[in-house]
This record gives sequence, structure tokens and C-alpha cells, in this order.
Amino acid sequence: MQKALLPKNTSAITRNVQQLSESLNCFTTSPTEEHIAELNQVSEIELGFPHDFLTQDGVKMVMYGGSYDKIDRSNLKL
Repeated sequence: MQKALLPKNTSAITRNVQQLSESLNCFTTSPTEEHIAELNQVSEIELGFPHDFLTQDGVKMVMYGGSYDKIDRSNLKL
């Protein structure tokens, strides 16, 4: 193992080589699609006001003067 990759004080992280090895093993694993889907579900937030208000059709009609549907949003990441 290269010395430059480890922090100067590894005692704050691990107590022995086995713990260090187990800690470094986290870099070789990846979450499954199911785990990612579950994390996305539990981390969703309600946007609430003003988002909910501003996305109402009547409000968009007033704000954009009836031209909201004509706006090119193809380059926006939504």
C-alpha cells in the first residue's frame, strides 16, 4: 500500500490492519439498483410553496401571458 494514500494519523480511523482493510473495502463495492431506488425514495422532499403555487396552470398563464407552452426548454436539465 502506498503511504501517500493513507492519512497521517490512521489511529483515529482504525485500530488494526484488519479494520483498515475492511474500511478500504468500501471503495470496491457499489450499491445495487434496489438500494439506490430505496435511497431516492426515502430522501424525496416535498417542494411545497412557492413551487407548488408557481406550477399551477392558472399561475403560469398569468406569469407567462399564455406563452408558457411555447418556451423552448429542450436545453434545460429538469
